[in-house]
Amino acid sequence: MHLVRAFYAFDPETYRESEQRYPAILVEYPTWLSLQMQAPKSDDGPVGAELLVEAASLIKEMLDVTNLTFMSAHLAKGRDLPTTEDEIVAISRMHVLSVRNPGFALFGYQLVEALFAPVDADLERLVGFRAKHLTTAWHYLEKESWARFSDALDATTGQVREAVKVAQSGKLDDEFRQFVPQKYRRRISTARLRNTIAAFMRWSLRGEVFARAEELCAMTPRLLSEGTGIPGAVCSRLLSQFALPFGQPSVANNLMSRYEALDRRPLVPLGNDRYLVHLFHLWL
Repeated sequence: MHLVRAFYAFDPETYRESEQRYPAILVEYPTWLSLQMQAPKSDDGPVGAELLVEAASLIKEMLDVTNLTFMSAHLAKGRDLPTTEDEIVAISRMHVLSVRNPGFALFGYQLVEALFAPVDADLERLVGFRAKHLTTAWHYLEKESWARFSDALDATTGQVREAVKVAQSGKLDDEFRQFVPQKYRRRISTARLRNTIAAFMRWSLRGEVFARAEELCAMTPRLLSEGTGIPGAVCSRLLSQFALPFGQPSVANNLMSRYEALDRRPLVPLGNDRYLVHLFHLWL
C-alpha cells in the first residue's frame, strides 16, 4: 500500500499522465513476485518503515537494471553500437514498463457495455454476470478505494497538525539534532531543523495510514453487493473471475516485464472470499 500510495499521487486537477513520476510497474512488479508464492503470506502486522523504504529502493533499482538491460541488448548480439532497430526496440520496451496507465476510463465503461450488450444473455450463461454488472462493480471498486484513501488521510490530519506544532515548538530539537551529520550541525539553522522535523513527522504519520493493506484495498462479495446492489452470488463470481491465483510461474527471469496474466486478472485473492483490488489501472 505504500507503493500504491506513491503511484496514485497524480495531479488531481489535470489528471495528466505526464505528471506521473512513479510508474505503475513499480506496483505491478512486487505484486507479481508475491503471486509467484504458493499462498498469501500470513498477516504478521504492519511492515516497519525502514524495511518499506529499503524495499521501495530495491524495486526502483530493479527498474533501472531492467532499462539498462534493454539499452545494452545490442552488446549480446555482438554489436558495439546499437542499430536504429535496436534503439527502437529498447525505447519501446522501456515505454511499455513506464507508460501503462489507461486514460479516460470513464469512456471504457461505456465501451464495454456497448460491446457486450448484444450478447449479455450468453455472457451471463457462460460466466454468471452481465456487462452492466461488471462495469458497475469496476466503477464502485475504484470509487470505494479512493474514498478509503481519502478518509484514511483525513483521519490523520489532526495528528499531523499536532505533531507539526510540537516540532515547531522546539521540544524535539535535541532528539533529532543527533541525527544530523556532524559537519552540517553548525550550518543548519534552528528554523530549518524544525521544518525538517515537521516534514518527517508529517511523512511518518501519513505513512502509517497505509500500513495495513486490507483496510484500504480489500473487498468481499458481501461488501461489493452492499455497495452496488448486485446480488451477492454474482459479486462472488465477478471477483473470482478476475482474481489471479498464487503459484504463478516466473516470467523474463524475474526482470520487470509486462505480465499478461496480471493484465487479465488484476485482483489478488487473499482467501476466505477476500480480495485486494489495488491494481486500479488494470481493471479496464
